[in-house]
Amino acid sequence: MKAPVYDVLVIGFGPAALGLAAAVEDKTRDGELDLSVKFIEKASSFSWHSNFLLPGTTINHHYFRDLATPRDPSSKFTFIKYLKEKGRLFEFGHFSGYPTRVEWNDYLSWAANKLDSYVQYDTEAYHVEWNNAFNLLEISTSKGTFLARHLVLATGLKMRIHQRYYPLLSKTLFHSSKFIEMLKANNFSPASEKKVLVVGSGQSAAEAVLYLRNRFSNWDIDSLHSAVGFKIKESGHLSNIIYHPEETDYFYGLEAHKKAIVLQDMTTADYGNVNNATSEQLFNRIYEDKVLGINKIKMIDRSTVHAIEQEGEQYQVTIREIYKDHFTIENYDLIVLCTGYYEEKYPVILKEISHHLLNDNEEMLCLNRNYKVEHKSEHDLNIYIYGGSERTHGISDTQSFTLMAIKANWILDEICAKFSKDKMIQLVSANGTVE
Repeated sequence: MKAPVYDVLVIGFGPAALGLAAAVEDKTRDGELDLSVKFIEKASSFSWHSNFLLPGTTINHHYFRDLATPRDPSSKFTFIKYLKEKGRLFEFGHFSGYPTRVEWNDYLSWAANKLDSYVQYDTEAYHVEWNNAFNLLEISTSKGTFLARHLVLATGLKMRIHQRYYPLLSKTLFHSSKFIEMLKANNFSPASEKKVLVVGSGQSAAEAVLYLRNRFSNWDIDSLHSAVGFKIKESGHLSNIIYHPEETDYFYGLEAHKKAIVLQDMTTADYGNVNNATSEQLFNRIYEDKVLGINKIKMIDRSTVHAIEQEGEQYQVTIREIYKDHFTIENYDLIVLCTGYYEEKYPVILKEISHHLLNDNEEMLCLNRNYKVEHKSEHDLNIYIYGGSERTHGISDTQSFTLMAIKANWILDEICAKFSKDKMIQLVSANGTVE
């Protein structure tokens, strides 16, 4: 069997993996790391929310929480270094508010280009197994087989789509992750008349409603919520310590049932809400329309989609008012599912070695403090989960940039510690003593 062997193989090259690649490059340059590392990515190039880079939208975190600053402010992959290289450092100093999503995407793409030698694109990973002949992890992909001493899964979150929608997914019923792509595919005229349903109460839903209202002046837009409207994101200075590194230690040390309670209390900080600026823009647009006698945006509160059927080029949707159990039927030309993302319960790619891995009471992988998967195998299964660890490490372990740079350090520390231990064992085996 002929296959490339790496000390570390990373599956995925989204922002989390990009942060890890930046850490590898920095530490290698500084002489702290001497490992062969490869990233494989099924996409043809790096992208970050490419279908939701809407005009005027911004990131929701401080720009110091970038790919590198919390880990090493002197890194060449910080947002400040990007601004300096692009010649916009002083201009950005006068910029009001958070960086736009377009600029943040440009920053990430800039970093990805600098780290291009680490990644192999157009390579989809299929499954992982243990190779007894080489005592290594074997990863089967669309471009052949890879062998690795350590494997990092950085495959991101999955689209949250209710099963009722799957048979109907198309260019007129889609998840927000395909927003721009599908609007272009439909080639709607700005003067067209359509009735649209936007499902969801988070940031993407509010931005989708605003964008559609501003882009298509004749469209009627229904915004569906299980509660009442859009809630404001928790942004209190003191309450936001839940995003600090020490909070990860606190949360990880809790018993499982207490983690669930704490996590439930934290979810309002990160899910199903919008930032203050977007809330103001949306309310002001609705109010301005009202002054002009226009009613193009309708909030449908305390309601859910009970049933949906396709009728010709439209969708007949039965909407249920949750508390009064009242039903109404509406027809829509377009439906946008701004229903977010979720952590994969168990990575399918690990199915072949699942009998070696330890699970918790919910049949999800057990992770140690530094994101290594715990196992019961006699083999050296060095597997790490980068992202998808909210239930074990807390709200800051979502796919946001909050602790991304710090987490890269934690994972590399764990990997390096394992290499040091293995080297020590080899010395003892060879010499019978440690020199």
